[in-house]
Amino acid sequence: MLGKLLKYEFKNTYKLMFIIYGIMAFVTILGCIAMYSNSDPAGMTNQIQEIFFTAAMVFYVLGVFALFVVSYVYMCVHFYKTMYSDQGYLTHTLPVGQMSTFNVKLFVSFCWLMLSLIILFLSIIFLGCAANRGFSFDSDFYMAMADFKNLFGIPFHTFIIYMILSMIISCLQYLLMVFASGSIGQLFTKHKIGASIGAGIVFYMLGQIAASILMVLTGYFGFMNNINVAVYDVSENAAFGTAFSSMLLSGLLFSIIECVIFYIVCMVIIKRHLNLE
Repeated sequence: MLGKLLKYEFKNTYKLMFIIYGIMAFVTILGCIAMYSNSDPAGMTNQIQEIFFTAAMVFYVLGVFALFVVSYVYMCVHFYKTMYSDQGYLTHTLPVGQMSTFNVKLFVSFCWLMLSLIILFLSIIFLGCAANRGFSFDSDFYMAMADFKNLFGIPFHTFIIYMILSMIISCLQYLLMVFASGSIGQLFTKHKIGASIGAGIVFYMLGQIAASILMVLTGYFGFMNNINVAVYDVSENAAFGTAFSSMLLSGLLFSIIECVIFYIVCMVIIKRHLNLE
């Protein structure tokens, strides 16, 4: 039954997501054409090319907006409608555990957001290839990576791994934050949506306060104040790199802790305080 529920959840959400991905593919093709024509080695451009380039970039930004903002909002609204609104009655009559239903919805939403990240990454690569008229790394790129390691104390590829992990965990973190907010909102007998929004605002503010405290404890502000010193003083690069790595790692751990807290909130409410009235 769980496999059928998973299949149904994908089937119930794929139409809009495929439309968004189609729009993203279209604006990426437009962007590649604009980038390729705008990178003419002869430097010959005209007004029509400039207008087309500007329009293509505007459409590309709107496509990225649809890729993440629209898909994220859609996943959150779909979760609330199928868990806590009138459709929730049907959802909770299925012969599966309540947390199994929640986990399936979380997993499907997370998969769509991960696919969106992959599509954006590929789109940026295609744009870069079109602007460069081919895929190649020149000497400036390798020099920049070497300078990055000298400045921050970690290899560039390690930093990219940190960023990828951070984006993945952030997607899960913000999904769970909205899901937890909706779970709290459904506890109210009236104005459930308003209560959900209020809970989300409180969660966000508490997260920002905790993040600010964490930045102070990890020396983030001192790190930013001393960044120019590290550029010119090689002797401080080791300590500088250690502080930078600690800051990245602590940020990841903080996001993971938030994910656990939001998941526990959802679990306790769904198991003990589900209110569909």
